[in-house]
Amino acid sequence: LSRWKLRVITGRKGESKYLSMPICNSLVICNSALASAVFWVLFIRIIIMNNKFCPSVCLSVMAAVNKSVLFVCLGNICRSPIAEAIFRKLATDQGVVDKWMIDGAGVSDWNVGSSPDSRAVSCLKEHDIETAHKARQVTKDDFRTFDYVLCMDNSNLQDLKRKADKVSDCKAKIQLLGTYDPQHQDVIEDPYYGSEKDFERVYEQCLRCCKAFLAATS
Repeated sequence: LSRWKLRVITGRKGESKYLSMPICNSLVICNSALASAVFWVLFIRIIIMNNKFCPSVCLSVMAAVNKSVLFVCLGNICRSPIAEAIFRKLATDQGVVDKWMIDGAGVSDWNVGSSPDSRAVSCLKEHDIETAHKARQVTKDDFRTFDYVLCMDNSNLQDLKRKADKVSDCKAKIQLLGTYDPQHQDVIEDPYYGSEKDFERVYEQCLRCCKAFLAATS
């Protein structure tokens, strides 16, 4: 058996839960009607098994992952979307993206639902990377779900550890993304009040760190 994960947005300030259930490897979906039927049967089964909350907004099926990483910055519109997009591209290029659950979030709730800063989007496009991320805030469930929570500066780190202390079954390893920087620049400074050059600097730092992190976890 392999395991499939279903992400359910519950509607409580965008809080998400990742549920998992086994399905047979030999299952072959031969047409769209059957695919739809199989999905809803599995979905109803999960809801019955986890009836302590009610889903309301959106669903996404995530297949057979065995590693997970959440990139975090203050507002989830500058640094963490850049890091998330870079890591997703690297994992895709190396053919391992299906083994990863990758997401981004912010310590604060200031920008929930917003797209990344236009300068971050432009910077990524300069390097042929796209992002469709929408900002969200870190939830308690993230500390139970993700193997790694990688943040950008010491303020992020302190806030995350304070939140994690309130989660009894926290499994996440909380680190600075810069811990993996081969140039030993531990802190990735917020470029929000800077210029395009500052966003490019963030990109280069995140690229170095994400390459090293992917190599270290492969």
